[in-house]
Amino acid sequence: RTNYAALTAEEALLNRAEAYIAKGEFDNALIDINIWTGNTLNSENCNPSVLTQASIKTWADGLDYYTPQVPTPKKRLNPLLFDVEEGSQKEAMLHAILYMRRIEFMQMGMRWFDVKRYGIEISRRTMTSDLAVKSVEDVLALDDERRAIQIPMDVVTAGLTANPR
Repeated sequence: RTNYAALTAEEALLNRAEAYIAKGEFDNALIDINIWTGNTLNSENCNPSVLTQASIKTWADGLDYYTPQVPTPKKRLNPLLFDVEEGSQKEAMLHAILYMRRIEFMQMGMRWFDVKRYGIEISRRTMTSDLAVKSVEDVLALDDERRAIQIPMDVVTAGLTANPR
């Protein structure tokens, strides 16, 4: 048997920081971000520092946008509910939160919600043994019908049309 926490303090903290960023309240978001880093990162191994708007912007500006051949944590964002200007402080802060969410929720299936919420394109790659990109097999584009979660089979058999795939 396994216990699974449906909502953790870490998720609530990162969700609130993300909401503050969406509203442009970067100072409030930084408080939550620094609480997360202080509680999550092991100070014996990585000596977490207090993050600032400037340090986050410097980090994000130092990354190129993701390509299948050169993967980075910085993806092009296409959020549904608000605008994000490329190169802005808001975009840098969002990249930091999304990266923290990747660390916090690794192997929990939570990344899919970020992918959907921010319209992040996903590339399926084949790698060689020395971790070079052999080929890009498929791209889940922003308007791809596979992004829609399928409705349950019992509803389809009852007569409702399934989501296109």
